[in-house]
Amino acid sequence: MTQSAASIVGVTTKYSTLCGPLNRLLDGGLKQGCILELSGAPGCGKEALAVNISRSYVDSSKGVLFIDMQNMTTPATLDRLLRKSSHTVSAYQKLVRHLQLHTLLDLMVFLQNLPSYLQNHPDIALIVLNSLSFPFQSPDVTYAVRNAVLDKVKQILAKTVASTRVTVVITSQLATKMYKADGSAANFDTGSRAIMVPLLGPSTFTTLPNDPSLNFV
Repeated sequence: MTQSAASIVGVTTKYSTLCGPLNRLLDGGLKQGCILELSGAPGCGKEALAVNISRSYVDSSKGVLFIDMQNMTTPATLDRLLRKSSHTVSAYQKLVRHLQLHTLLDLMVFLQNLPSYLQNHPDIALIVLNSLSFPFQSPDVTYAVRNAVLDKVKQILAKTVASTRVTVVITSQLATKMYKADGSAANFDTGSRAIMVPLLGPSTFTTLPNDPSLNFV
């Protein structure tokens, strides 16, 4: 699939990220039925952006599934941040579900059952995969396994947004990559310069061709 539901049905509703510069990058806000990947260094605020987007959906009375994979945003933290919502406490708590997944096995089992989960919870319009890169950092995850799992995750998410119009927001870490003066790869002992790159690879979940509703920030 190379088109999201948003592009197929011409969805025009946009949800604010509560961040002016990001809204401008997204041409006014986040469309329903798309994938947004937020990649950044620790402490840069990508989790806060994910929570802000959740607030926008809650303010529109849309259901949110917030999946945390590194204990970065606990249920108590999410509850405290979403109290700024325009809804009453009881109302927004009914709209938001929190789930913790800490291993690749947990993640894949959940994603395999995602279609049935969404059928049983038709109110969900936003899925947040917070700290998605964390389960891939296990020493038991080889390069080949990582790539195979990432391809499967990408396929499942692409099919999900195309068939259900649910929006997916992903946060992932940046990693430091070292280079020598001549541009060849190096380590911290031999390198003379460093850059930060997405830990899971460039634009991991946004490589489907000709689809303007998939974004990498």
